[in-house]
Formats: sequence, C-alpha cells, structure tokens
Amino acid sequence: QIFKRWSDTAEAAQARATRAAQYFKRFFQKTVTFDQLLADIEITNCTAAGVVDFSIVAEGPLLRQHRSRRTGKRHMHEGALMLLVDDMTGLASQATGRAGGMSVELSLSILKEVAEGETLRGQASLLRAGSTMGFMKIELRDDAGELVAIGSQLKHLGAPFAMRILHACMYHSPWIADKVHDKHLGMLQHYISKYSLKSFKELGMVSIDQAIAMKKSREQSDDPLTGNYECFVYYPLDNTLVKGHGASSAGILAEAVRHYLATDRTNEEALSAVEVKDMTVNYLTPVPDMHLVKVSVRKLSESSDIFIAEIRDQQGKICVRGRLRATV
Repeated sequence: QIFKRWSDTAEAAQARATRAAQYFKRFFQKTVTFDQLLADIEITNCTAAGVVDFSIVAEGPLLRQHRSRRTGKRHMHEGALMLLVDDMTGLASQATGRAGGMSVELSLSILKEVAEGETLRGQASLLRAGSTMGFMKIELRDDAGELVAIGSQLKHLGAPFAMRILHACMYHSPWIADKVHDKHLGMLQHYISKYSLKSFKELGMVSIDQAIAMKKSREQSDDPLTGNYECFVYYPLDNTLVKGHGASSAGILAEAVRHYLATDRTNEEALSAVEVKDMTVNYLTPVPDMHLVKVSVRKLSESSDIFIAEIRDQQGKICVRGRLRATV
C-alpha cells in the first residue's frame, strides 16, 4: 500500500518516465539488433504525459549507401526514419507507465529528405491508449525547424498474464524496475558474447541498404507490374524477440520498391534517383530470423506511383504488407 500510494503521485509518474528514457538509451548503446542505429540519439525530454523530445545526427549507417543524383549527398534511409517512428513513439507510450507491446501499423510521410550531417529533431507523443491498443504520433524537423517527416504508430499494448503481473510490480516499485532492466541488459550482453555478435560498424556495414542486400528473385511473375525480390533477415535487422524488426521490415519494403523503379538494378545512379514519399506498413506475423524472405512489389497501374509490397516467409505466408508511394 505504501508503494501504491507513492506510485500514484506526480513525482513517481515522472520518475517512471525518466527511468524509461534512461533504459531506452542504455539499450540502444548495448544492443546489436536494428535498434543499435539509435545509439547516438539524445533524449532531451521525456514526460509522464507521454511526450518525448529528441535529436539525432544523420550519419553512418542511418544513411543510404548511394548518393543522391540530385544533391550529391547521402540521405537518411527510410528504415532509419521508421526506426525513429517505432522506438520513439514506443518510448512515449512507456513513459506513461504502460507496457511495451507490439506494432500493428507504422506510417511515415517524408516531406523533405534528410541529408548527411543534418541534425534531426523530433517530438513523439501518445495521443490515446486503451487497455489493449495505443495510438502515437511523431514529428521530425531539421535544424531550421522545418517539418521534414511525420509518422504514427498503432500498437497492441496487451500482454500475457505473467507479464502483466511483472509490469504491475515494476510500475509500483522502482527497485524492481531497475532490477528487471539490469537483468535484461545483462542477458543481452551474455547473448552477444556467447554468439560473438557484432555491431554494424564491426561488420563493416556503412548503410541499412547494405545490410538488407536486396536481390532480384529467380521466381518472377508473369504480371508486368509485379517484381519479386529476396533478402536474408539476420540479427542486425532483428528486434529483441529475435524476429525481423518492424522498422527494418519497412526498410526492406522501401528497398524492394527502389529496386523495382531503378531502370538498371545494378546501377548506383538509378537506385539513388528513387525517392519513397509515403509508407503505411501493417504487421501480420513476425518476420523469421536467419531466413531468406521473399519480397513482392506490385505497381497499382502503369501510370501510378503507388505500390503494394509484401514480405513472405519460405512457406508463402504474408508477414508484413505495406502501401508505398515512390517517385524517380
């Protein structure tokens, strides 16, 4: 009862939000999953009302491998922008004392490409949450304060009974919360050490598209508006559940559309000319780890700039489905 009385105060609520932000930052710095790309993010504000302010510099693997034909610079990859949508809106939800949950839908609209070296500033906020579902939004701006991208997440916040009990204990006891966080990070470090897992930098990867390594599939459709591709999903593209990360899956769909639109799929200039403007991605079932996945892209019509892209496992089951708008 003493813990409960204290945990209902404004002071306790803000302490939970601060603890959530600190844990996210520690996790980003220690992990070798796709979330490692946010290791250098600065979380400047995290409130119990579910508002998170942050900044990050567009550099390293956050950027696309090929330089833009238009600007001559490398730009931030769609998968990196979607990672900010996924993780920062997730933090906004957890800052209010809610459990983590699973992504149902992520959306992103890119108004202006973010060039190498630019500082991206963002604010993520929880708009509404019920017992099982939460809806969050995010806005991303450049150094001048100009809006460059907006996004949202629909998240399932439900959890098994045992997880709800553990979360209730963490909610009411800072000591338990710290112990659980420390144990999680300790297990992560043990897993990395045991299997000799390496970071993007240690693997020599300079970009997300290099990690995805999209290839044209041998199995092509008779439909002239459809293209089939494939890529291998492994731990740098994973989440903490050792499944394909929601943001990396969005990046995979963007890469497939980029290869579809490139007139010469081995030509750097053709690939760099493709710009993905909008993405709405739905998550049906986890993308399997350590598997070659199939990616199909279908253009709605010859004159359309709208594409339907899907990630399927080896059995043909749809894992992720997205609607993208892209131009050359």
